[in-house]
Amino acid sequence: MDSQNKKNKNLFYSIEDTIDDIREGKIIIIVDDKSLHNEGVFFQAAEKVTTASVNFFITYGRGLIFLPCEQKRLIQLKIPMISYENETSPINVRALAVSIDAKSISGSGISVRDRVKTIKTFISSDTKPEDISIPGHIFPIRSHNGGILTRAGHTEAAVDLAKIASLYPAG
Repeated sequence: MDSQNKKNKNLFYSIEDTIDDIREGKIIIIVDDKSLHNEGVFFQAAEKVTTASVNFFITYGRGLIFLPCEQKRLIQLKIPMISYENETSPINVRALAVSIDAKSISGSGISVRDRVKTIKTFISSDTKPEDISIPGHIFPIRSHNGGILTRAGHTEAAVDLAKIASLYPAG
């Protein structure tokens, strides 16, 4: 049975097929644990984001564009948290950072092109805190340390899947 028929028969992709799709820049849907938010989200590795994919997210996702990422990147870029966890808060609290834009964008930040530029700026190793403006139109969301082993959320799954695919740990 070829890979496509296996996917259709099982209704779920194997991890190997999913990682291949992520490396190829395909959009997947990640569903979190029903004990958390019990929702699905579109995911594409941040390195692979294009104007076409961001347009897809806006058109079909019909919501805000979140950028799952590791805490260390938020610290490096000095992006403050809106909500965060401490030892006394429940594990299902979303760890949202303030929204961002790249300072180098040519428009207001709302266009598809501006959002792609912001995501690419966020993941660039050359980016410094002064290259980011707050507030903006992309919403970083911090993955819990330990990934899906500590929280079975789509944020952690997104970061873990990008890592497994040997891509920048964001999406």
